[in-house]
Amino acid sequence: MRGTALIQPVSSATPAGLKAPVGLSAPAGLNMHIQGVALLLFLLVAFWFVVGWGGRVISRSFDSENGVIVMVSRSEDGLSSTLSNVEVMELQGALVDAGYNPGPVDGFLGILTRTAINKAKAELGFEGISDRELVPALIEISQARYSSVT
Repeated sequence: MRGTALIQPVSSATPAGLKAPVGLSAPAGLNMHIQGVALLLFLLVAFWFVVGWGGRVISRSFDSENGVIVMVSRSEDGLSSTLSNVEVMELQGALVDAGYNPGPVDGFLGILTRTAINKAKAELGFEGISDRELVPALIEISQARYSSVT
């Protein structure tokens, strides 16, 4: 039988006559597909919960009085007024000119800026004024300080 090739019968033939992958029968492939879809659905639901929870945390940090980004001060009428980023930058610059370290002058109220504000208010006796009113007071102090040097 020299020169003749052995033809092996296909054990699991598909309608097109193609051989199925070794080790995967139709039910095993279907089971893997169902497991993949279930895993995908689980991951989507987990992602949805994480995004929902994270969104609430981020929203609270921007909206609350104790938020990291928003600086809230009390005005004379007792209502809270939020300082804009430009006003926060002015406050940070005035703190630097007066000799306090508010961190980077970036317009965001971080822990260093809040610490510098509290320190300036305590040392200068301005505990009763709002953060917005602190800016002109600090500018006045720094101008007096620089004019005495020259």
